[in-house]
Amino acid sequence: MSEVEELLEKAQKQLHDGKYKGAMTNFKKVTQLDPDNPYGFFGMAEASVGNSKMTLPEVSQLYRQAMAMDPENVFFVITYADFCFQNGLVPQGEQHYLKAAELDPDNAAMIYSDLAFGYMNTGMKFLERLQQINPDTTKYNVMEKAIQYTLKGLDIESDEAVKLCKEMIEAKPELVENKPGEMSKIEGDADGKEMLNILKKEPGNPFLLMQIGMMAFDMGLTEAGEYCYIEATKSDPSQARFFYNDLKMSYWFAVKEKGEPDAGCKKKALFFGLKALRVRPEDLVYIITGESIEK
Repeated sequence: MSEVEELLEKAQKQLHDGKYKGAMTNFKKVTQLDPDNPYGFFGMAEASVGNSKMTLPEVSQLYRQAMAMDPENVFFVITYADFCFQNGLVPQGEQHYLKAAELDPDNAAMIYSDLAFGYMNTGMKFLERLQQINPDTTKYNVMEKAIQYTLKGLDIESDEAVKLCKEMIEAKPELVENKPGEMSKIEGDADGKEMLNILKKEPGNPFLLMQIGMMAFDMGLTEAGEYCYIEATKSDPSQARFFYNDLKMSYWFAVKEKGEPDAGCKKKALFFGLKALRVRPEDLVYIITGESIEK
């Protein structure tokens, strides 16, 4: 192992352990020994969380240097996009998420999903900054873009989304209750049995419930999967939007794996996608068509 590789390994461990000062020192040494190594600059940007003296433009420049050296590194691009969102740089975050989707078309659905979620959260939080760029920007413009990226990720056209939302308004999709039969199938899997045993000791553990939900969807047990995700939202309401967003993509993958459109799964994917954004079906219909529907 070369000196640079050793330094990178040491710095990455320090970063993982929260030893940001030491990580910064070693990542900086990497850039000095190997100025063309993008991981040194990327690591310095990541370690900057422990350096209050570094300015936003300085950290941004480190990310940009890394991306310039390795322009097709999707992880670099998405990490920088998240950094932009976290710091209120909404247009830059959006731009880099879109770039990531272009670089990685196989995972574009997930990327658009994260973009929709991030844009909604950040756009609402930093609405005044968006209004400095365009004074006419409103919360509905933010909502419209978030919906746009949600539909793009789910591969649902606007007309179909309106139709599905009108169906939801007429009859709100029912949340799945406990499915003992499907849960017993999960218990038949060795990993599933182990997780369910842990859940008995830690009832209501939201992230364990989410993991079991993911496993259920992987096994084709969509109702058991939904039940576990919904239980996770009840156990930790502060993370409900995150669980709903993940549940949305689980239903999307269920549609894709069946190889043909599944109206039920598609509607559930959109339903939970809107819940993740805190957008009502009525809002989507109004934003897309201008039609006001109130029940």
